[in-house]
Amino acid sequence: MMSRIRILVAILFSSMIAWGSASAADWPSKNDKITIVVPFKSGGSTDRLGRSIAQYLPEHLNGAAVTVVNKPGASGAVGASWFLQQPDDGSTFLVTHAVPYLANNILLSNLPLKWSDFEFINVQWPQTSLLFVNKNEPYKTAKELFETIRNEPGKVSASILQGSGAHLQLLLMMDALKIPRDNVRWVTFQGGGPQRSAVAGGNVTFTLTAAKGSKGIADKITPLAINSKEGHSAFPGVPHLNTVLKAEYGVTVPPVANTFASFISSSAFANKHPERFKTLVRGYREMLESEDYRAAVKKGSLGAVWTGPKRSKEILDEGFQTMKKYADTYDK
Repeated sequence: MMSRIRILVAILFSSMIAWGSASAADWPSKNDKITIVVPFKSGGSTDRLGRSIAQYLPEHLNGAAVTVVNKPGASGAVGASWFLQQPDDGSTFLVTHAVPYLANNILLSNLPLKWSDFEFINVQWPQTSLLFVNKNEPYKTAKELFETIRNEPGKVSASILQGSGAHLQLLLMMDALKIPRDNVRWVTFQGGGPQRSAVAGGNVTFTLTAAKGSKGIADKITPLAINSKEGHSAFPGVPHLNTVLKAEYGVTVPPVANTFASFISSSAFANKHPERFKTLVRGYREMLESEDYRAAVKKGSLGAVWTGPKRSKEILDEGFQTMKKYADTYDK
């Protein structure tokens, strides 16, 4: 009798293992639906990046349907919070700038967000930031802009994403130059597209935002400085911001405006469904390295770098600690 029971238990156990393996192996199917959350309005570079992934990823995930939902608000905090409330079964992923926006969502909002809630699959698009004005403004150098802000309070306006790394860097720069923060009229937006358009359309004087995403308005702006010694191919010859600040004023600021657009999972999904997570990472990487996708992102002036989960986490953890160091600067 006992031997029969042992045999039945063994059969049952083997069946459970086989069923679990099949479930993992069969995910996703063409009947599964996957949503990519973009925590900003449509039209900006982050939104376009998310939609590019949604368009090309199904081919590498057994034809599963992939769609994008925009959840803007509070510089990305609303969308990040909504993302964590979704099932942790691999049906929802997040595309945002893990640094600085997601980092600041965690550090500055009152929402129940923790850095450990997120599993960083890949830094797909590291971007350096560009300081620029509308082409009809009289400023040809960063110093000319800074001195107008110093000497004519209220004349100059800046478009910002509230709580972003660029916002923080501008505040740190104002403090380093000993210019009162309220000398600038700060105009807030909920996405990079509207933020750039405000300057390109002449409604706002200047901004500091991702250089590559600004390529499409290059004929409507005057670049004054860039946040990288290497510069950017779309804006050749533009001086490094800290080089300008050091030469003209003897100060520098941390480059916290540089951003890292990332493809992100919840940690709960990665931990509870490791095989599904591996399948997702494998399919996503195949998409990222495919000729079709690379041609599409090149045409759309987007990024397609494979950084990988381990290195992405290292980069983003370092960025998070930098943001944490200066988080209280917003309130000074």
